[in-house]
Amino acid sequence: MSSRRVLCIVPRLPSDLVGGEKIYTYHLLKNLASFRELILVGAWDYPPSIDYTWAKNILSEEKPSRSKVGSVFSLQPSAMYQANTAVIRKLLKKLPKDLDFEAIICMHYFGYREAKAFAEEQNAANGIPLILITHNAETECRRGLASSARNIFESVAFRWDLAKVTFHERRALGYADAVTTITEHDEQALSCFNPFITTITPGYAVREPIGRTPLADRARTVVVLGTFEWEAKKKNIMDFVCAAEKIFSQRSIRLKIVGRASQAFLDELKAFSFVEATGEVESFIPHLNSARIGVVCEEIGGGFKLKSLDYIFNGLPLAAFAGSVEGLDLVAGRDFLEFDSHNDMCHGIAECIDDVAKLQQLAETAENRCAHRFNWLDRGKALAKVIDQALSHSSHQ
Repeated sequence: MSSRRVLCIVPRLPSDLVGGEKIYTYHLLKNLASFRELILVGAWDYPPSIDYTWAKNILSEEKPSRSKVGSVFSLQPSAMYQANTAVIRKLLKKLPKDLDFEAIICMHYFGYREAKAFAEEQNAANGIPLILITHNAETECRRGLASSARNIFESVAFRWDLAKVTFHERRALGYADAVTTITEHDEQALSCFNPFITTITPGYAVREPIGRTPLADRARTVVVLGTFEWEAKKKNIMDFVCAAEKIFSQRSIRLKIVGRASQAFLDELKAFSFVEATGEVESFIPHLNSARIGVVCEEIGGGFKLKSLDYIFNGLPLAAFAGSVEGLDLVAGRDFLEFDSHNDMCHGIAECIDDVAKLQQLAETAENRCAHRFNWLDRGKALAKVIDQALSHSSHQ
């Protein structure tokens, strides 16, 4: 096939770059565009504030909002139900009939049915390969969420969603000609459902350096970046806040939580006197520049945390759980502070927050270790190679 055109089906097309999922989706595809001509089909929450001129064409609509509660009464998992993939089906019908595609990329498992149906309708004889881009081992994540349910109602809802996620994720993996994951852990978890898996870790869009306030001149503040909209993320941060309340208050340590959240959840966080919850901000860099330690406190979810690179490339020492630094190739104790629980993390932070020399050494060794290893263009090239391998594989079937 002579065409180097790739159809990218993106049920959650980023409108902005707030949150790791959006950052990974946007930059991976943007850098793939250096090697392929991309046609994007997707739905976004509102008109984008970011540049898409790198795409050859975009077919998009604002997707009608759906309540997560409604997914309880649906056969679709919560994420698939809220993505409202009927919009994708409608948009795919608008594509010109004379377009041919080298491959189809499906971003997330919950667009797999639309991707598979389109491939079969358009060119079943030529066998257009389907590349599935995953962001997590979703079944494993949902299992962790289900085990953390606080009451019988949550338990029933989470386990029902787990069953639906398991069914659809495995079907998507089975349909795909190739799969990419963000971490080697996810690759191992999913390899039993598809042998053609490649790990493509996130890159980092390095920002212009700014003057950094010396750690010794900063307040005794710990910062957590993130978006706090998914139930697992809200539970993670609330568990950390509860564990930190007594320890941080006794040591006069402030906790700053920076990132998008509902006003109701922000109010819950602000009820703790030692917490400052900013909500969404125009730039998180000033908040990093006023803290002594950056924290990754997710017990549920695992995987590669882009916020780790935000901390590292802005000169902050990192405190994290072991599973939260996968893909960074960092050594605990030398490059970052590693903990096994929220309680241990809070005690460990309290013990070392005044040891500025140690914190500075951790920050410097981690930044040196990660320098030049997270180029997004390399990730785009890696995805182009996955497409080439899928084409080779399909041509020999």
